Amino acid sequence: MADAADALHRLQLSCVEPLIIATRKRRRLAAFGIASPERLACADLALMADSGACVPPCSALIAAERRYLARYLGGGGASFIPPRWRGVPAVIELDRYPDFASYADRVRRHSKGGVLRQVRRARAQGFFCKRIHRDFYRRQVFAIDTSKRFRSGLVLKSLVRRQPASDLPADISPAEIAAYLGRPAVRIADGAPLPEPPSPVCAQHWNIDWGMFQCEDTGSAPRERLVGYLFLRRAGNIVRTVGLMGHGDYLAQNVMKLLFHDIMQWLLARADPHVVGLRYLLYGAIEHGNDGLLAWKRSFEFAPLRFAVRE
Repeated sequence: MADAADALHRLQLSCVEPLIIATRKRRRLAAFGIASPERLACADLALMADSGACVPPCSALIAAERRYLARYLGGGGASFIPPRWRGVPAVIELDRYPDFASYADRVRRHSKGGVLRQVRRARAQGFFCKRIHRDFYRRQVFAIDTSKRFRSGLVLKSLVRRQPASDLPADISPAEIAAYLGRPAVRIADGAPLPEPPSPVCAQHWNIDWGMFQCEDTGSAPRERLVGYLFLRRAGNIVRTVGLMGHGDYLAQNVMKLLFHDIMQWLLARADPHVVGLRYLLYGAIEHGNDGLLAWKRSFEFAPLRFAVRE
């Protein structure tokens, strides 16, 4: 059943999504006060790095990102998608904000303080975020992805909910944790806190995963439950969302707004060498999703841009 969901999702990306984009493009641009795509500002993307810290996998990541960006307006690269059917990138220009305080002030004025109040309420309820290794949370990620009937377009909960429990992707075992840490398995207690993943080798090309958690009282020891995630990928001066999803049972508690708020704080603090030099944050196209998702993006200051990819 999961294979059927994946097949439907691929069909949507290749056949259905370009038609939806072409239909929505002008109306979505009008929501930002833009009359036509030709009036869009252009982002200067540099996927390569002038650093000697690159490792062999960087080349594969750059090539994959070139192919991915070809589906966006001005994304360049080889693409069979006509420009009219390419999505308009939804982007936060990080250079516009000297620090997180200036960004938070912009978000506050846009929503009259509503978004930041929701973030504070979520934090007060005990939700918190931290870096994760997504493979350590396979079962919990699966539970998030299937917590609502419709997720990411045509990925249907009804297609995977009847999958036998034994076939579900399990969370990492103590033996896998031991192998990861290089310690004997007998020294890894069942239910022990999972280690934070190491920093990427290359500061310019990486995948970094973040999770939103709630502490659950299981009667014996508190357990951290993953209730949302945001997976990021950097290539040069652009970083994009590879996966962003919240558990359906927790969305009303604004967990994803808290998660995104804290990640923006990390990006704009510019203290981590892995975020230095980033100029753009991409979250899909303005045509993606329903009007609620568009309003969510606008509340966090995403705006339409075109791409120009430097060789």
